[in-house]
Amino acid sequence: MSQMTILTGPERRRRWSEEDQCRILAAAFAPRATVAAAARQYDVATSLIYKWRRTLGPGKRALPKLSWFAMSLPPLRCRRHQP
Repeated sequence: MSQMTILTGPERRRRWSEEDQCRILAAAFAPRATVAAAARQYDVATSLIYKWRRTLGPGKRALPKLSWFAMSLPPLRCRRHQP
């Protein structure tokens, strides 16, 4: 049976650290991964993952545009954590 979290206090939204967000983004946009599967794994809405990608990814996109041919993608890095 699934686990259920009941929020009883005034704070009804979970707070995700930037490290958690980056880890979830890396899982969602890893090769052969799907955003939906990562969202289920971490119990996060898919729309939130896409929002994090827009806000934490380098520039406006966290991943380069894909072309019609197969190519390898660089690892996902968050802009705020680059040295």
